[in-house]
Amino acid sequence: MLRLGASHSASSRHWPDLALEAPGGKRWAIEVELTRKSRERMDRKLRAYDSSRYAQVIYYVPDQRAASRLRLQGERAYLREGFLSARVLEAKKPTPQATDHAASLAAGERERVQTLEGDARTVPHLQRQLQEQQAAVTRLEQQVATFTAECEAFVNGNPLKRRRMTKQWETQVRSA
Repeated sequence: MLRLGASHSASSRHWPDLALEAPGGKRWAIEVELTRKSRERMDRKLRAYDSSRYAQVIYYVPDQRAASRLRLQGERAYLREGFLSARVLEAKKPTPQATDHAASLAAGERERVQTLEGDARTVPHLQRQLQEQQAAVTRLEQQVATFTAECEAFVNGNPLKRRRMTKQWETQVRSA
């Protein structure tokens, strides 16, 4: 059984990002920690999980340093053996196929605009449609450029930009 935020730890009201439950009743808590938390806050979370009915808590963190810090904190909290697992999220660059597909979509829109430009010389109402299509093409090209730049910046490991982008993505996910 898969539950999103559907189960909380026993000694606090913290809800995991994802809870998994096997048919036999074994449960796992999944957490995605993209931002660094204070030691006290993480200690409270880890102790709450350790005293809960979860068999294991699995944390996904942005880098190896965060994973090492979390493992050390788990050792200091004397958690059950094998209870805490810290895994590094792997960011991937967009594939050449995805980039090519986005570029071909933009090229297809550009062709439609050129067709409309020819028609617009003779039909006035098409001028409005042409302007709308040109604006759509410009927005699409900007989105492709922004997406590519964000992926490259995230993968290239600029820590400040990565944190800023992570916060923006978290905000977008929460508002969705």
